[in-house]
Parts: sequence; C-alpha cells; structure tokens
Amino acid sequence: GDPRPSLVQFFGLGTGFTGLILLSVNQTASGTDSGWGILLVLCAAFGWVTGSFLSKKQASETRLSVIQTSALLMFIGGLQSLAGAAVLGEFSTFSMDSVTPLSAGALFYLVIFGAIIAYTCYFWLLLHTRTVVAISYEYVNPVIGVFLGWLLAGEQVDGVIVTACCLTVLSVFFIVSRKHG
Repeated sequence: GDPRPSLVQFFGLGTGFTGLILLSVNQTASGTDSGWGILLVLCAAFGWVTGSFLSKKQASETRLSVIQTSALLMFIGGLQSLAGAAVLGEFSTFSMDSVTPLSAGALFYLVIFGAIIAYTCYFWLLLHTRTVVAISYEYVNPVIGVFLGWLLAGEQVDGVIVTACCLTVLSVFFIVSRKHG
C-alpha cells in the first residue's frame, strides 16, 4: 500500500548499500572480518527488510497491536535461539559462575532497550510511516557500531571507513526525502 519509492529514494537506497558494501569490503580486506560473515549479514538485512514489507502488508489482517507483534517476534526469536543453542551444544558449556554483574547488566540493557523498546518502536514506526523510511535505520546501525568501536574499543578508522560511513548516513537523507522524480 505504500507509494513506490521515488528516484531520489532509490538513489538513497543505492548509496547506502554502496556504503555498506565499501565498509564490508574494507573490513574483509583488512582481515578483521570474513567474506562469509559479510554475506550472512547482508542476507540477514535483506531478510529483515523483506519481513518488514510483509509485516506491514499483513498487519491489518492479523489485528495484533504493536506490542503484541513485538512480543511475538521476540518469543519466536527466543525459541529459535534456544533451539540453535541446543543443537550446537552450548548448554553443556554454560556456567552461571561465569556470569558477572557487568555481563548480567549488559544482557538486561539489551533485553529492555535493544529488544522490548526498540522492536516496539520499530513496529510502531513501520505502521505509521512509509516502509522505506522505517527500514532506513538499517543503514545507520553499522555507522553507530563503527563509531562506538572507535570510541570505546580503540578500533582503527581510516579514510575508506569514513567515506563508507558518510555515504551511508547521506543515503538516509535521500531515503526520507518526499521529493518525487
């Protein structure tokens, strides 16, 4: 039901994707990431975008509230994670003694802010704005990750990374544009 993205928005999507590819290729070339990892992340992003379009399309049929949709996503995702952990044998290597207050606090933060609040806000945004605008956050997240890696972990940032991040952030301006043409 959304209007087709304009040429400016398609340009923004292409610019953002180019920035992410440039960032990915740079990470692979520097040996800090594998090509397979990058491919899997891009496939996951494509899956998320596809799911976002389908979720918005099906929202009126399910009649679930934003909170119910968010809870359902987290419940199914949690079950999938538990099944994956069981298949990989991760339960046998887990020990409550290895859980520190810092790691428990980080988990609590991720559950509250990274999941409950973030997913609920995302689904609200998905239902109240154009899908292309709602999914533009996917371009900003890697840039935030690069910035936090530099700020908190002392990761190196070179000209290629800065260029990729600038292209990615610039793309969001084109994506949220309402101009047609």
